[in-house]
Amino acid sequence: ITAWVQSHDNLRPSYFLNLMFSDLDGNAYMTNGLSVNISDRQYFQEIAEGGQDTSIDNGVTSKTTGKLIFHVARAAYSEKGKRIGIFAASIELATIQKLITPIHIGAGGYAFVINDEGRFISYPDSRYLMKWNSEFVKDTDDSSLDYMWRYKNGHFQTKSVNGKPILVAFASVDECDWTIGISVPEAQIHESSNVIKHLQVLIIAMMLIGSVIFIGIEILIIHRIQRKAELESDYDRLTGLWTRQ
Repeated sequence: ITAWVQSHDNLRPSYFLNLMFSDLDGNAYMTNGLSVNISDRQYFQEIAEGGQDTSIDNGVTSKTTGKLIFHVARAAYSEKGKRIGIFAASIELATIQKLITPIHIGAGGYAFVINDEGRFISYPDSRYLMKWNSEFVKDTDDSSLDYMWRYKNGHFQTKSVNGKPILVAFASVDECDWTIGISVPEAQIHESSNVIKHLQVLIIAMMLIGSVIFIGIEILIIHRIQRKAELESDYDRLTGLWTRQ
């Protein structure tokens, strides 16, 4: 499988920074020819150690490129159903930026995505990627972050990274531990009586956007590549593994 993955980089969609196959010890082999150990990565631990079939991580700095990325991964199985490793793709946060930042409401409203640590996966100002909004994660029992995890979708008032009063509408992304939100300046809310109605519509739209993004990446891409790898590989009937080199 490793040799097959590295010789079929042409299957990699342009928005995938890398595709890789990892064994169950965390030794990963990428389509760009590099190898790295990923046993410390969230997605590896959730699949190899936690027993999950799929995982989307919280965003990290790439070990090979230094870029801000996230991973979409799924378990790889032999024909006999034995788990033999992990297929994973790394995607730049800039890709999510291109999908999310065009979402606006009024003159000052913008969209963002945060992970379950409260770090920005997408934000209009890329300098804040993988950084916190301190108002979201302040150490209180009623922090904005706790509120979002508890209620999954809704809206609340808080402050922006620049300290300005804002109203935030949010919805969880079911396919991973992320939340997508819309921030609207408080001054803009007072100017428009329809903002809350717009926010309610956007909550539904954001849930659909999140599902399309992550279901599309995880199922339509990685599953398809894994299936092609199986079809083009030779099956070793003694070991039950795909072994084409």
